[in-house]
Amino acid sequence: MKKKKKGISLGVIILGIIVIIVTIFLIKKIMLKEKVNSENNESISNSEQVKDAIFKVNDIKSSKGKEITVEIELLNNSDFVAANFEYRYDSSSLEYISYEIGNSLKDGAMNLVNNDKAKDKVLIGFVAKPDGEKKIKSGKIIDIKFRVKDNLAQNNINNKFECTTLKKEDGTDVKFNIHQGKIEVN
Repeated sequence: MKKKKKGISLGVIILGIIVIIVTIFLIKKIMLKEKVNSENNESISNSEQVKDAIFKVNDIKSSKGKEITVEIELLNNSDFVAANFEYRYDSSSLEYISYEIGNSLKDGAMNLVNNDKAKDKVLIGFVAKPDGEKKIKSGKIIDIKFRVKDNLAQNNINNKFECTTLKKEDGTDVKFNIHQGKIEVN
């Protein structure tokens, strides 16, 4: 009987040791996999941060009848060489006056701006010079001037900046983020 108990005890101990070894092996494997995934995610995240274009539209506080300037900026250097933007505005609240291309797009081969009154939007197109600097540096994209209408009924004016095309030199899309501005009227 003692030999049987000793054999069972020894079997349990060996089985316990095997379970511990397998558990340690699995834990190390999981930790290594998490470390590799974390490093991969970090490098993807860092590379995306560098390549993403970040745009900002200013906040505006104004009064009825006053002229306002919507400023659209690129907050970081980016690698886009062609772009189409739309600035949507409420024509019942704002009257379009003019625009001025910002320093970020002045060196372009082509800058086109059109006020599409029928659709309440300003269309902006840009293509970089084929022989010039390809990457767009941070700075102002465009200033768009409006007059706040006198018969304005609400205090907040609807507006939205959109990027419909943003391309690298190889034709691939550039990811982007847009911080929309607000227009408040007293």
